[in-house]
This record gives sequence, structure tokens and C-alpha cells, in this order.
Amino acid sequence: MPMPSDKTGPAAILISPETRLTEELTGWLRQERKSLEVAVLRSYPNRSQLAHALHPQARFLLVDASSKPSAALETMAEVARLKPGLPVVAALSAEDPDLILKCVRQGAMEFLVAPFSAEQVRTVLSKVDRIAGGAGPGEGARTLCVIPAKGGCGASTVASHLALEWKRRGNKRILLADLDPLAGTLSFLLKLKSAHSFADVLLRSDEIDEDIWKAMVCPSQGVDMLLAPETLAEGMGDLRDPTPLIRFARGHYDGIVLDAGGAYGPWNLGLADLADEILLVTHCEISVVYAALRVLFHLESHGIDRDKIRLVVNRAGRDLGLSPERVGEALDMDVLYALPEDADEIHDALVDGKLVSASSAFGKAVRGLAEALAGGTKKPREQPAGARNRVLTLFT
Repeated sequence: MPMPSDKTGPAAILISPETRLTEELTGWLRQERKSLEVAVLRSYPNRSQLAHALHPQARFLLVDASSKPSAALETMAEVARLKPGLPVVAALSAEDPDLILKCVRQGAMEFLVAPFSAEQVRTVLSKVDRIAGGAGPGEGARTLCVIPAKGGCGASTVASHLALEWKRRGNKRILLADLDPLAGTLSFLLKLKSAHSFADVLLRSDEIDEDIWKAMVCPSQGVDMLLAPETLAEGMGDLRDPTPLIRFARGHYDGIVLDAGGAYGPWNLGLADLADEILLVTHCEISVVYAALRVLFHLESHGIDRDKIRLVVNRAGRDLGLSPERVGEALDMDVLYALPEDADEIHDALVDGKLVSASSAFGKAVRGLAEALAGGTKKPREQPAGARNRVLTLFT
């Protein structure tokens, strides 16, 4: 169903099989925004139907979560996969804390709970307006997402040192966010303690302001740290949409480094999509390079532009089978930077809960990486004839 753009408010898609709820909600919406176009879906759509319904002009989605909770939650999950960042509002026929929590985990950013009121609807529309008008990729703080080819590549070490290097280069406000909900390690690496984590930011996204944010982050060495939860809470593996967190941070920092746990799943894909650039960290072991190849295929198959992916080879010089040049050839990418093996320095720093000295080999290399990132747009890679055929032999 076509949804013309509305200059005074967002165009909406309402999904509900209940006629009474549909009429009540459309009435309240149009009372607050008379020219608001509302497209109504009378049943919960499958993936292809939802993809067709998500018109480019749609500004938010309103889902009846109470009529068929399992179908509603599945719809929210599909929205997070198909259109990360689209605001999702859940409508409930009554207060249901368990269902509300499940909706939050599937990406709902706001709720309407019966009996509905003008104030509720006005608050939701105001929140949608702020999100729709907020900073996105290419706006606000430069945002870099650091992704490991597989666990143990040293991506968190790279992310933490790069954030501090950005601070040294004169950026006033830098955020380092450990956004791995299952295995976040920055608090361990840097011996940090905080009463809050990024999960608390998501739970309070509807009321987040500078004062609340300041209580959530943990300053260290001039950089604001947003940590992962210390304990693995139920549902953390089901997180899907990081948009509220990233949008707020973009408006309050000069640079943001996101430490992602990997490339797979809606949450990590959302991080990759929202970032300006992706730093894919691998090293020279053949199995890790193969894992990096799978990551690249995965990101591209989900619409992530390969041109914003930068390749970093960590632990170069260690005898693991391939040179950095061969790694680049295997992945059909230029290597942005090769970081040296500096096991003793890094081990000593981890024991002390500190970052590696800027005068060490690794510290100097991170400075070079920061300079390479500041160098501008990546040039297209020119492959000699037959290069791809030679690459395939690496994995046979």
C-alpha cells in the first residue's frame, strides 16, 4: 500500500488483526497528526510480505504485540533484519512486563499500552520524530566498528588502543563501546568496574539524556568507556537493534569506536550498518583468513558495502603461514595496515590493566593505523589476471 510522505509527522505502518485496536490506534494517530498516512496490515506478514510493505517513506512501524505475541515478536525480528534503524512501537492491550521485555529484545523502542491516550501517542510520535531526525551514518561523530574474523584475533586490543590514539590526535570526546553482549572483555582487559552497561542504555533509550549517559559510561585515560554487562543476563543473545544507542552517541562525540563480538546476527549486522567504516581484524593463520572470507561474504550478502570495510592484519611477523600481502590477495582486498606481533608488551599491559606504551612496537603501529584511517577513501584494488584462481588454492 503506497504511503505518501507526511511533512508534519512520520508515515506509519500498523500491523494488527484486531479491528477494534486498529480503529482505536488509527483514530488517536490521526487526532495527533491529521495528515498522517497510516497503512494497515490486518495480519502478521511473512518475510516477503513485510519486505514489500516496508515502503522507503515509512518512518515507523506499530505492531500489535498482544493479539499474537509470538507472531508479533517474529515480525519485529524481521524488521530488524530487513530495515535496521526503523523505529518499532509495540501496542499492548494491557500491562505485561514479560512481553514488554521480550519486545525490547526484538528491537521495540517505545510502547503504547491500553487504555490509549493522547499523551501516550504524542510521546511516541515525538520520540519517532527525534529518531528520524537524528544523526545516521555519515552524520555526527565518525563511527568505526571493529570486527574480528574470529575470536582471538585481538580485535578488542586493536579497538581499545585505536580509541586512545584518536584521543591523542586531538579529538575532544571519544567513546569506546564494548558492544559484545555475550563475551565483552574490555572491562577485564582494562580492569574497569561500572555499575552500568550498554544494556542499561537500551532499556532507558526512551529517556536517555546527557545526565543519564554520563552515569552509564566509565571514563578512563580521557576516553569514555561503555562496557558490556559483567554477567550474562537472559536474552542478551537476542538483542537486535543498536540504533537508539548509536544515534545518541553520534551527537555527543567526535569519534566512536565500536568493539563488536563478531559479524553474525542482527545485532552485529546493525552495528556494521550504522558505522561509517568497518575494521575487519584478522591474522596470518590460514584458518583465520578463511574465517575472514566468510565474514566478508556474510556482510555483503546482507547489504553492507564492501567499500567501507578496511582490512587489518594483526600479529604480522608471527610464523602462521601467510604474509600480510598473501592475506590481502586471499581476501581480494588491500591491507590497510599490518600490526606487529608484540606478545610480551601486550601481556604485561594486560596483567596491569593498562594499554600498551605508545613507544612500543605495537603502540607505534597503532599510530600508523590511525594515520592510515585518516588517509581518505580507499582506492579500488587492481587484481592481476588469474589472481582469484590462485587465491582459491589457499583453501583447498
